[in-house]
Amino acid sequence: MSVFTMVVWIVAIGCVTSVLIEYLKVRGQALRARDEVPSVSEEELASLRERIAVLERIIVDRRFDLAEQIDQLERDQHR
Repeated sequence: MSVFTMVVWIVAIGCVTSVLIEYLKVRGQALRARDEVPSVSEEELASLRERIAVLERIIVDRRFDLAEQIDQLERDQHR
């Protein structure tokens, strides 16, 4: 094996190693980020469900009121 071939192999091994190290760093960061998902307590979840229920009631009530107002306008126009 010539000196040139040896230098090429050393450079190739160094490049492959640095690429592999960077890949493993990025993969490790991604795995740590996935594990750091914040957990929601049961109390927070119940509070959020209650807020959603209130918002749904507001939307439904407004739709009902809007429908009633439209009906009233139609009745007024027919008179």
